[in-house]
Amino acid sequence: MPFRDSKILLDLAGIFEYKTLRLELENSSAEGEKYFGNYWKGFESDPDLLEECIQWIILFRQYLKEGTLTDRSFRLIGLEIDSEALESAVSHVLDATQEFLKAFKRVGLRIGADFGKMCPEGLEAAKLNSLKNLVTCWKNETSSLVLWSQYLGYRQAGLETKAAPIMEDLESGKLAVCDAIPAFEGNHAEILLNRTFRKRPALSTFIRELHEGKLGKFRKLDKKVLMENRKRIVCSAYKETPKISFRSLKIFRGGHSAQ
Repeated sequence: MPFRDSKILLDLAGIFEYKTLRLELENSSAEGEKYFGNYWKGFESDPDLLEECIQWIILFRQYLKEGTLTDRSFRLIGLEIDSEALESAVSHVLDATQEFLKAFKRVGLRIGADFGKMCPEGLEAAKLNSLKNLVTCWKNETSSLVLWSQYLGYRQAGLETKAAPIMEDLESGKLAVCDAIPAFEGNHAEILLNRTFRKRPALSTFIRELHEGKLGKFRKLDKKVLMENRKRIVCSAYKETPKISFRSLKIFRGGHSAQ
């Protein structure tokens, strides 16, 4: 008996839900016609057809947002283009797209392009403008292939030296080139100094500040000596000058006036 009562209650709940949904559908007639147009037939509407219409609307809005459909598209539709001609044009575009993708892949493989990084969503899903920009970029950078060739040559030469372990850090950006170059130059200078010190051990005791101090003292002393020599020369020249008396000078001036 309790089981039967429970079944009756479930049936009543189902009937109540049915009436509620039916009333909701009746009240949604205006919205149904607004969103689905002729596809809305009230209680006789085909759910599968409505679901297909919903998916079409979502895709349509997506094309509008992405710019795939433009005002020109609607103008062409308004001209009532022949469906066969439209399908033929679409088929031609799709075939051309496939040919372009094949050629794009061949070029990319030839130059070692990483399609996974350039187009994470896949080449087929990438926009044509994006692929076109990549091709244009490759074309504009053709002249830099010479530099890339030189770089690869230097890179290979570096991998054959003891600097090979840091090549990966340089290329990944972990080690900045502006930091690596001074480090190499400093290490190179240190190696040259060590070799020189081994050949001439006396240089290892060379102190730059002390040496420059001695040079400064020498320059001051040399300047002082030059000044003293200049004074001595002036004094010697004065002593060697002929002695002329006042009377002789007066006679000399008088003779000069007479002339």
